[in-house]
Amino acid sequence: MTMDHSLRALALASLFALTTAACKREPDRWEAAKEQAKVVQAAKEDAPPVIVTETNALNKAFPTDAASGAKRVFRTDKPGFADAVYNNADGKEICVLTISDTNSDPAVKTKFASATDKVGGFPVKALGNSTAMLVRDRFQVKVSSTSLSPAERQTWLSKVDISAIPAN
Repeated sequence: MTMDHSLRALALASLFALTTAACKREPDRWEAAKEQAKVVQAAKEDAPPVIVTETNALNKAFPTDAASGAKRVFRTDKPGFADAVYNNADGKEICVLTISDTNSDPAVKTKFASATDKVGGFPVKALGNSTAMLVRDRFQVKVSSTSLSPAERQTWLSKVDISAIPAN
């Protein structure tokens, strides 16, 4: 090898070393997603557990058949949420009543900030075919019906046994 070739080889090797050392490898999208997942998982592990009320405790607050004048049929059984359909004597649906523990979704409470109506001293908000009230700043009680007026839905809300809803 001649001196000229040796200098060229040395120059190329130096140039290669400088360019690769100066290039910083960016993490690919999969590595970034993996790191983000680790952050989210760590936040979940550090967060206190969300405690919601068991369904059987919520079921006690629903109006009985005698109190409502309708046939009550419970549908959902999951922690923090209970619902029942109320049917008339012909089996036609009058309304669906739900009680949910907002500890699992605190954003639900924000819609009651502008509420001006009250039932039993609790804020009430009509939203489309539903009327909901916030009990003890934690439990949302909602009546949904396409056949009942907002005033009739409020009457259904007043039939709920608020004392049976667990205290915070």
